[in-house]
Amino acid sequence: AGRRLAKSVNYVGAATVEYLYSMDTGEYYFLELNPRLQVEHPVTEWIAEINLPAAQVAVGMGIPLWQIPEIRRFYGIEHGGGYDSWRKTSVLASPFDFDKAESIRPKGHCVAVRVTSEDPDDGFKPTSGKVQELSFKSKPNVWAYFSVKSGGGIHEFSDSQFGHVFAFGESRALAIANMVLGLKKNQNRGKIRTNVDYTIDLLHASDYRENQIHTGWLDSRIAMRVRAERPPWYLSVVGGALYKASATSAAVVSDYVGYLEKGQIPPKHISLVHSQVSLNIEGSKYTIDVVRGGSGSYRLRMNNSEVVAEIHTLRDGGLLMQLDGKSHVIYAEEEAAGTRLLIDGRTCLLQNDHDPSKLMAETPCKLLRYLVSDNSSIDADMPYAEVEVMKMCMPLLSPASGVIHFKMSEGQAMQAGELIAKLDLDDPSAVRKAEPFHGGFPRLGLPTAISGKVHQRCAATLNAARMVLAGYEHKVDEVVQDLLNCLDSPELPFLQWQECFAVLATRLPKDLRMMLESKYREFESISRNSLTADFPAKLLKGILEAHLLSCDEKDRGALERLIEPLMSLAKSYEGGRESHARVIVHSLFEEYLSVEELFNDNMLADVIERMRQQYKKDLLKIVDIVLSHQGIKDKNKLVLRLMEQLVYPNPAAYRDKLIRFSTLNHTNYSELALKASQLLEQTKLSELPASNIARSLSELEMFTEDGENMDTPKRKSAINERMEDLVSASLAVEDALVGLFDHSDHTLQRRVVETYIRRLYQPYVVKESIRMQWHRSGLIASWEFLEEHIFRKHWL
Repeated sequence: AGRRLAKSVNYVGAATVEYLYSMDTGEYYFLELNPRLQVEHPVTEWIAEINLPAAQVAVGMGIPLWQIPEIRRFYGIEHGGGYDSWRKTSVLASPFDFDKAESIRPKGHCVAVRVTSEDPDDGFKPTSGKVQELSFKSKPNVWAYFSVKSGGGIHEFSDSQFGHVFAFGESRALAIANMVLGLKKNQNRGKIRTNVDYTIDLLHASDYRENQIHTGWLDSRIAMRVRAERPPWYLSVVGGALYKASATSAAVVSDYVGYLEKGQIPPKHISLVHSQVSLNIEGSKYTIDVVRGGSGSYRLRMNNSEVVAEIHTLRDGGLLMQLDGKSHVIYAEEEAAGTRLLIDGRTCLLQNDHDPSKLMAETPCKLLRYLVSDNSSIDADMPYAEVEVMKMCMPLLSPASGVIHFKMSEGQAMQAGELIAKLDLDDPSAVRKAEPFHGGFPRLGLPTAISGKVHQRCAATLNAARMVLAGYEHKVDEVVQDLLNCLDSPELPFLQWQECFAVLATRLPKDLRMMLESKYREFESISRNSLTADFPAKLLKGILEAHLLSCDEKDRGALERLIEPLMSLAKSYEGGRESHARVIVHSLFEEYLSVEELFNDNMLADVIERMRQQYKKDLLKIVDIVLSHQGIKDKNKLVLRLMEQLVYPNPAAYRDKLIRFSTLNHTNYSELALKASQLLEQTKLSELPASNIARSLSELEMFTEDGENMDTPKRKSAINERMEDLVSASLAVEDALVGLFDHSDHTLQRRVVETYIRRLYQPYVVKESIRMQWHRSGLIASWEFLEEHIFRKHWL
């Protein structure tokens, strides 16, 4: 039929004749004839195995169709084949009648998709702008071409189609499946909107898969507002809040550095930890409180629910979001209507607050003409102007009823966001506003899974403590308690050594590696049979030092740098777990003092001016220091808790740091300086021959000498023995005991009070009669005297 039509109008050349086929009647209906090669020609080529452009070139060179091998093969004529059979065909082929010849059955199925820069959520309105990223990976059954590339763009007067994707399959269902996979691998990112997501959703529609479509099918989907798949609502909210919060923080830092660069005094407070974000997504308004726990760590709270997330900036400007143990890639583009997020290839719009009284251009376009008179009344959804966008004329509809006032002249080119006209609303109260969202986040896990192993928990907790000292927010009491539990674990040094050694093992000299492995395995076999075996820090340190001395001097420097992590770990445990805890606490105290000593008894402006001169090549360092100082309240709380739990039992080990703390004389540090002064007084008691009382009665194993793996009954028995030693000690320990009456560790406090009572009244007190009871005023102790077989009750 197509050939007869072309002959009837004397047309010679490549052409496409289009028909509609009725599956009910089996009849064809003519649509149109295109006297050219259409953009969908790869569909024909894939199922017919004919290269149509090559055939056109051959005909143009004077070679008849019947002599082209691919044409002969398609019609099942002898001497057909591919282009490798040209020589044979040119000699042996003979003409044949195309009207009488029957073509072979097409091979498989092919689906084609036009990729356009149109917005399916806005009536397929064309969009234009820069294309930041465009990537597509062709596969054996999926092929595509595009008219733009990454870094290019689509201007407002070009055609909206900029790509074509073709997918082949042995069956229609397989061709559709290959197309869906191909489109999902397509990355389009920039200021334009595309129909890719909408098309993927369309290909999944049952009507399309079952081939039950008709000419009005797509219009009906558009009328029913069938939209492409969106990210889960909580991903949109969390991703939007993190993007807004990080963008706001970056702007605050930029402004602060701008003050410093100009030599001006910046604001006293820099808001980088706490912020509130409001998001308008699909008619719902979400209000989220955002708290930063680190440079990329965030805690989001909404309506008594909370999630924790992390973000990292990618080199291409995107964000990598960690949420609930999964990773998500986020890109954002600012548009006239709001911020469009691309989350894992799916889009959502963070809408700006909509003002229907301002009629704005949503995309670059040309104002062709107004369809109503200036200062006239118009109804909602009434066309008021006509614009040209990408060679198409489109009407603009009024969002509400009112009186219109033109602000733009006809024929004028406009950019997105420009004001076209203003509308005096007939009923401002009738404007639909976003409804506040009253729900909460679903229950989600941590951003990244944290192992239950103590060395990994210790690293995470120590990082949280450092973030508190950097000015970020964490629950200080939980951080300190978790840190104490980790530092007190007998497993900690062994797991830390194993992890560090595993990282360096392949780079260590073979003889050193074998020696360390041999000694460590030998110790492991001993430790399995002994509950009191300690970590062999001195042994491992000695092996490392001996190897350093035995190696060539020219190689010694490189080897020292290589084994430094192992050497530092071994040195920190030379005095047991207590010495390792002391190293940790010293480092945390130094971080605190290195910042706060700058602000002690100095005006903020003077401190910043001095830092401006010191860090003029790295002004961001000043931002970090100021942010750290702003968190002084939580920092003080952290240091006080560490002093009470880890310094109190052995203050002499921290004398230098305590002296520095005691000299802080600003009111911000008054409580801290007082505690440091009290601990300095305690250093005299810690040097008594009877040893440190707090260490002796402490609940933490690191301060005991009876082994790590002592179970509860044995530990209780050991502590009772130490209490008996203090009761009968020949040295005067009464003042030391009284000094511990106000200790923050309630367990230690009870033991101290009981020891004090028994020591004072040892011959007369009934040991089992001592009772402790907590009251709002403090700890109350009661006991009974045994005097001439008469019990008398007393209180303290």
